[in-house]
Amino acid sequence: MYLSSELAGGNFWDGFRQGVITSGLNHLAHATADGLSEPPHVKRFKKMLKKWRKDFQKAIKSIPDYTYETPVDFIGAGVDFAKSYIEMIETNFANSDKYFHSKANFNATRRGPAGEFFAKYFSNLRESYDMYIKGDSYFQSMQDQKANIYGRTQGLQYRNWTGQIDYSLAIPLYRTNRLLIQSDY
Repeated sequence: MYLSSELAGGNFWDGFRQGVITSGLNHLAHATADGLSEPPHVKRFKKMLKKWRKDFQKAIKSIPDYTYETPVDFIGAGVDFAKSYIEMIETNFANSDKYFHSKANFNATRRGPAGEFFAKYFSNLRESYDMYIKGDSYFQSMQDQKANIYGRTQGLQYRNWTGQIDYSLAIPLYRTNRLLIQSDY
C-alpha cells in the first residue's frame, strides 16, 4: 500500500486518515438513518470525533520518520491488538481484561514510535466507544486507560529487548497467578 501511494504521488497517511474518518462518519450516519433524532450519546461521540480528528492530524504530522518501517509498525500494532483480543476471548478468564489491555499496548509500543502512536489513539478511541456507545461507566473506562498507559510505559522499557518476553515479568501489575497463558512464554 505504501509503495503504491508513493508511485501515485500521494501520501499514505493522508489516505489512511481520510479512510478512517470517512468510514467512522459513514457508520454513524447509517446508525441514525431511521429518521429519528440522534441519541445524546451519539451526539457526544460525534463531537469527540471532531476533536480527535484535529488531534489525529497533528499527531500524524509529529511522527518523525515516514520510512518503510513506519507503516509496517503501525499495521503490526493493529495486529498486536487483534491477537490480544482473540487471546482474551479464548482464555475467557474473569476480570482479565486489564491484563490484555496492557499486553496489547505493551506489544504495540515495543514496535517503535508508529506502534506507540497506534496504541495510544486506538486505545482512546476504543474507550470512547465503550463509554459513549456501549455505556460503560467513566470509572471503568479510566481503569482501562490506566492499564493501557501501564502497558505502553512497560513497552518503552522493553523496546530494544531482543530475547523472548516473559509477560509475567514484563507486565506483572494486572497479571494474576491463575492466569496462565500458553503464548506468554
